[in-house]
Amino acid sequence: MIGKNKKMSLNASELLEVLGPLEKEIMEIVWNRTETSTHDVLEELRQKRDIAMTTVSSTLNRLHDKNLLKRRTDKGVRGLCYYYSPLLKKEEFENMITFRVMDKLLKDFREPTTAYFIEELVKSDPGKLQELRKKIEESLKGYESR
Repeated sequence: MIGKNKKMSLNASELLEVLGPLEKEIMEIVWNRTETSTHDVLEELRQKRDIAMTTVSSTLNRLHDKNLLKRRTDKGVRGLCYYYSPLLKKEEFENMITFRVMDKLLKDFREPTTAYFIEELVKSDPGKLQELRKKIEESLKGYESR
C-alpha cells in the first residue's frame, strides 16, 4: 500500500507498453514487408541511427519468442540467414492488445473503468453514448426475460 506522503507516478503509455521502442520499430518494418531478413532490418534501421547487428538479431529473436514473428532459415551469401514475417497483421495485434488490456481493466477495476469510458464518451461523442445506451437497454431486456 502506498502511504499518504508517497506519490505513485504512472505514465499511461509506459504502463500499457507491450513492446519496447526498438521492438515497435522493428515490427513496423516487418509489417511493411511480406518477409524480411535480419540484414534488411539492420540496413533500414541504420538509415536512422547506428545500431549493431547483434542488437537487431536479439530483438528479432525476442519478437519470435513472443510469437509475434515467424522465422525461417535459409543459406545466403553470408552463410545462414534468418527471414522473418509477422504472425499477426498490425490491426490484429492492436486489437488483441486492446482486448487484453480492457479485459484486465474491467476485471480489476470495473467501476472506475466503466465510469471513465462513459465520461469520455460524454465529452467526445454523445451520439455514441446514445447508441451504447440503446445496446445496454436491449441487453437488459434479454437478461430480464431469462
